[in-house]
Amino acid sequence: MGKTDAWHGGEDQGASGNGIIEKDLTLKISKYMKHRFDELGIPSKRTRLDDETLTPNDRLNRIDQLGASTGDILISNHVNNAGSCGFEVIYSVKSKNTLPKSIANNLKAEGLPIRNVYQRIGKSGNDFYFILRNTKPT
Repeated sequence: MGKTDAWHGGEDQGASGNGIIEKDLTLKISKYMKHRFDELGIPSKRTRLDDETLTPNDRLNRIDQLGASTGDILISNHVNNAGSCGFEVIYSVKSKNTLPKSIANNLKAEGLPIRNVYQRIGKSGNDFYFILRNTKPT
């Protein structure tokens, strides 16, 4: 099963610029992904269906409530305003890079720029991002 996570939402608008608000765009991306997964016959669920505020714990609980089994993936959508161009695919230290590289290669094949495919490891040696660090492994 695929899970899509539209980052930010509600009171947390995320990055904004040129009339684009991150929370709105990530929700649109997750809705599109759900629609596309349905077309392909891939079971999927979304963590956020509308413009709602989710605390970090709310988000983790929502992910856990969606259920997990071996082979599930979680795609967390962000639209950062870091001043550079391109997609980043960040994956868990508990995972291999096969799927992340495939995602990047497919985006690149469609003419989209790829900034990086990587793991970000914190000082403790665990994942830097709480959503990778704290979701239950499958």
